[in-house]
Amino acid sequence: MKTFVPFFSALIGVLLLASPADSDAQDYAVGDRVMVDVNMSSDPSRERWRPGTITEIQMWNGRVSGIFIRTDDGRDVGTNASHLRPGAAA
Repeated sequence: MKTFVPFFSALIGVLLLASPADSDAQDYAVGDRVMVDVNMSSDPSRERWRPGTITEIQMWNGRVSGIFIRTDDGRDVGTNASHLRPGAAA
């Protein structure tokens, strides 16, 4: 029984460190064309998707902490991967 405690503690630690949003963010790179929800809404009826280009990806402790996009109409937006869709038309 005592041998299982360190194993399960390590497993829980790894699961807590793994973040789906962070893994989604790793799919993007500076210069990628994306669609960004400029309202950053969790309510689909309030979303406003605009095309743009990723200008900066901020990292903290080896993980993505923020993604910055310049929309085609010149607006600068800071967000995370949950408010992005790949592949805006050029």
